[in-house]
Amino acid sequence: MVSAFTTEMRMTLSSPAAKDGDEVSAALELLGLVDLADKIVTADALHCHRRMAHCVVARVGDYSLAVKGNQESPRSYADECFLSVKKKAHPTDETTERGPRSHQDPARGSLSAPEISATTKALSPDQQRQS
Repeated sequence: MVSAFTTEMRMTLSSPAAKDGDEVSAALELLGLVDLADKIVTADALHCHRRMAHCVVARVGDYSLAVKGNQESPRSYADECFLSVKKKAHPTDETTERGPRSHQDPARGSLSAPEISATTKALSPDQQRQS
């Protein structure tokens, strides 16, 4: 089962069952039903892949996808992004706790969208394909 939840209205918009346990396809189908313009899609590491990112961006949304240590390519790409940006104070560098799985790793810090974009452009095409 996947869910579309709106924080503004504090309610679930839709929770379709994943046919044959295919949560990825169910999530992509659900995103096709929701207006993503100026919205942020959050998802766990199962959804950290290009199809999900492209689906959100194509619908003018933004995303925050979890990356696990066993996802070698996305994890190494994320590490490169963080290492390539000079450490500086960001308002988002603070660790906040909003739920049992929702906190920021203070050792990693955070990157703003322009920093991620600039870092991505600095990577070679081979590095970009591996992410």
